[in-house]
Amino acid sequence: MTEMMGRIKIHKVNVVAFIGALILAPVLVGVIGAPYLLIPTGALVFGMKPYLIFGTPFLLIAVALGLNREWGFACVGFVANLVFLACFDMVVPEGIHPLYAIFSCLFAAFWSAIFFELYCRFSGQPAEAQKQFEAGKE
Repeated sequence: MTEMMGRIKIHKVNVVAFIGALILAPVLVGVIGAPYLLIPTGALVFGMKPYLIFGTPFLLIAVALGLNREWGFACVGFVANLVFLACFDMVVPEGIHPLYAIFSCLFAAFWSAIFFELYCRFSGQPAEAQKQFEAGKE
């Protein structure tokens, strides 16, 4: 057990970049998507609270563990949303509308991928993340 724990490397999290990217990712998607569809704006209204409550711990763990790909963060957001849906379904006896569940899963993944891009730009790590990825390929 201690051998496994020795391999995990915890990275420092830039708190300002994390909070900025966490809040700005859904807002950017809502503002940019608003002229084309009203769905991103509606997703911002209905999904911001669950994204902040359930997504923050998942994204914080992903950043601290050094996850460095967009699709990885999209998967983290998707799983965080599934946890939210499971918790919400246990509390509300009527359940969740399937359309809400589908859109919330899609937007959680999209917002989390955008979060990763913004976090990298705000913290100044895009080149370092790419070098780590390429070093792992060899």
